[in-house]
Amino acid sequence: MSILRTKLSQRKILLGLAILFTVVLWASAFVGIRATLHDYPPHHLALLRVIASSIFLALLTLIRPVRLPAREDLPKILLTGFLGTTFYFIALNYGELSVSATAASFIVNTGPIITTILSVYMLNEKINGPIIFSMVTGFVGVGLISMGDLTALSLNIGSMVILLAAISQSLYFVIQKPLLLKYSALELVSYSIWSGTLILMVFSPGLINTVQTASISATTAVIYIGIFPGAIGYVSWSYVLSRYPASKATQFLYLVPIVAIIISYVWIEEIPSLISLVGGAITLVGVANLNFQKRRLANENM
Repeated sequence: MSILRTKLSQRKILLGLAILFTVVLWASAFVGIRATLHDYPPHHLALLRVIASSIFLALLTLIRPVRLPAREDLPKILLTGFLGTTFYFIALNYGELSVSATAASFIVNTGPIITTILSVYMLNEKINGPIIFSMVTGFVGVGLISMGDLTALSLNIGSMVILLAAISQSLYFVIQKPLLLKYSALELVSYSIWSGTLILMVFSPGLINTVQTASISATTAVIYIGIFPGAIGYVSWSYVLSRYPASKATQFLYLVPIVAIIISYVWIEEIPSLISLVGGAITLVGVANLNFQKRRLANENM
């Protein structure tokens, strides 16, 4: 009995570390993007990031091989690569030219709200009044974030671009859902990043020159966000999802913007405006209540 308890305790510790590891890595990605945009244009930043991710995942497959995807699934896999990698990274990078790392993390955190809206139309999921209220609350928060700096019109545009990135990521999650019945999370992450890298190669002209003129610290940061938040973070999150209910695991992602505030201050000395923090808090409340209402609705239908 004591041995069983020890094993369970060790699993809980590993699970807790994996959750903490993922949250910190994903929070650091928003800050890393802001830190490198002085040296890298958004398209080259996205390309070099996914190249680093692709190489790391390719090396990982030497240890844990992945299957080749079925031919009939290739169109959907390419679409997930475009939405979850190509468009998402490009839009997020362009948005962060004028939006703080913290504000960007709050906006991207509206993903569950957007996914719910898409699921209603694409997967015929049911919603009720409280869920609608939660979605409205979340978007009110995004509106406040976009007003975080009234002296810069570009901030509003940047916020909307990041919202498009969140929509693209949500579409990626919805489209990949049926594929998860056939492939492991690691396989789908690899397929998505590899196909997204292939599409992003259209931006390869000038990349070598950009790398040569960029500072070593900026290039190191790009490689970091490609390998750690981009590849290891997803693998770590896959480990969490394989051992913890998804509905409960996603609650920990609310910590990402909070950790991003700390990392942003330490790494690039960036302090978000008060109105952006208020908007972010409202957004998190909307997302948290949305997940609560969806779980309650699911329990009522059981």
